[in-house]
Amino acid sequence: MATNKPRRKTYSDEFKEFLVQEAISSGRSIASIARDNGINQNLLHNWKREQKAKPTKYPHLLTMTLTAIHQHSSLSVL
Repeated sequence: MATNKPRRKTYSDEFKEFLVQEAISSGRSIASIARDNGINQNLLHNWKREQKAKPTKYPHLLTMTLTAIHQHSSLSVL
């Protein structure tokens, strides 16, 4: 039995990644980014949460970055 139920819209991984990065780095609210891109803000929150849970592609870069931050914060300010 066929139903005429509308299918959910799907989004590319690149689109999701782009919006998550914008949400992280732009300083704009999730709501405004979602509204400007025609999606529900809960969807963007979910994408952000999913990306945070994923292991990073380049763990060595994360280690190097964290080491540099630690070394920088250890410096005393004159």
